[in-house]
Amino acid sequence: MKIVSISGSLRNKSYNKMALSYMSKGAQEADAEVEILDLKELAIPVYDGDIEDAGFPESANTFRQKLKDADGIIICTPEYNHSMPGGLKNAIDWASRGPAAPFKNKYIALAGCSTGLAGTIRSQLALLPTFRALGGIVISTPVYISFAQNVFDADGKITDHTIETRLMGLGKELVEKVKAQKG
Repeated sequence: MKIVSISGSLRNKSYNKMALSYMSKGAQEADAEVEILDLKELAIPVYDGDIEDAGFPESANTFRQKLKDADGIIICTPEYNHSMPGGLKNAIDWASRGPAAPFKNKYIALAGCSTGLAGTIRSQLALLPTFRALGGIVISTPVYISFAQNVFDADGKITDHTIETRLMGLGKELVEKVKAQKG
């Protein structure tokens, strides 16, 4: 079973990338092969119909194909201005182009970290209609991490065992749901 993990943050030492590693570890412990895709490394251009008409960018095609080949998707994202980050939305928009339908009937596990009180509730809520429109199945066990600067140490290790358990549990839950779906 293949799981693709994506951080909505591009920053190298992002709390969301740190949390994503725990979700991915949970999926691996449930016997899934996990590939973490870095949106910064992919460098997908801003969506533009003229670019698409001239030829689908290789980076966008790679992203779309990896999603299409995956059995499930893990996303850990920050919240920017009460919504999802533009880079994540842009990548989703590119992936949704064409007949591939990489999100259709796929389970998606969502989590997010912020340095404030809301813990990415609005960002994750903003993703729901997008994935609903694309046929994705968002697991109804989101993880919202508030005050992330107090949850991770300087090496990216979680200092709160309860949050670690919840993140790893969500990764495992995703794999269990995919297994059940496949029969």
